[in-house]
Amino acid sequence: MERPGHLFFTRKWSLFTIQDRFQKTNTSQFRYPVEIFPYTLRGRGLSATLIATTTGLIVGNQVNPIAMKALAWKYYIVFCCILACLLVIVYFLFPETRGYTLEEICEIFEGKLDVNTKDAEAGIVQVEQAEEIDEKHVAKQ
Repeated sequence: MERPGHLFFTRKWSLFTIQDRFQKTNTSQFRYPVEIFPYTLRGRGLSATLIATTTGLIVGNQVNPIAMKALAWKYYIVFCCILACLLVIVYFLFPETRGYTLEEICEIFEGKLDVNTKDAEAGIVQVEQAEEIDEKHVAKQ
């Protein structure tokens, strides 16, 4: 004979397991920020994204019950208007990144890099300048 608490425990356990699996695999909110930030700023950019997301969730948790009590069903209209504005902003202002490599996305956001810029980023220019300084120093001796 099964205990009555066993069914309750099984239902709660399956709910937590499903929620845990969903949260671990739902990374879609982090894909776009990781793609658009240059490699050197990717960590900071993702941190800013997480801070903004968490702040928005905290504010939403505090404001939504107050607004729902004050506006009742009309709050859904306000929420739908906000979502419609966000949809328009994302559609018209966010460039499409599907099907591009990270280098191509870098060109979309930062512009096309010429050879001199790539060399400067790699530190080649600094090495050449250091060699010139060494040559001048050796010539003086």
